[in-house]
Amino acid sequence: MSWSVSASGKPADVAAAIDTAVARYGPGQSRDEFEEAAPHLKGLVACAGPEQTLTVSASGHATFVDGKKTYGAITASITTTG
Repeated sequence: MSWSVSASGKPADVAAAIDTAVARYGPGQSRDEFEEAAPHLKGLVACAGPEQTLTVSASGHATFVDGKKTYGAITASITTTG
């Protein structure tokens, strides 16, 4: 399964957008994967100065066999735009 998120704004706004993006996913693997990745994305966003403007685009996917994750990948781009 897979997930994706995009957000722009000040770091606090981007972190809030990451938090609310999980609501797009119902219960299941995509939501579980996103909830696992979200704290790491928010940690990277927190590295920016509070007044910087950021654009974040990230996606990920994982493979599960018999309920156990056997592979996972994430791709993220975080750029400052102001």
